[in-house]
Amino acid sequence: MDLTADFDVFFGEFARDFTHGETGVVFRAIFGVADQEALDGYAITAEHEIHYPTQSIELSEGDEIEDSGGNGVLPGTKWLVRSTPMRVNDGLESTVLLSRSDS
Repeated sequence: MDLTADFDVFFGEFARDFTHGETGVVFRAIFGVADQEALDGYAITAEHEIHYPTQSIELSEGDEIEDSGGNGVLPGTKWLVRSTPMRVNDGLESTVLLSRSDS
């Protein structure tokens, strides 16, 4: 069974385009926002992340990516990768945390 063939369907339907700032590589990823506790539970903050096929791009902490927009995010919004990619589903998929870029 070729699980990677399902990625084309899954990421084609639910994902949007991102462009790696340094290499210009365009890849598809699912953008998400989750609430996280901060300040010992006295505040809630939003954690931005993307979920993508691992083989589509090699991301590292500090990389800048540009968002094509959607779900309340303007096209051209730039994000900084702020975590090492975390492998999901036997490493076929990865997730990284993001923060808005100042540039």
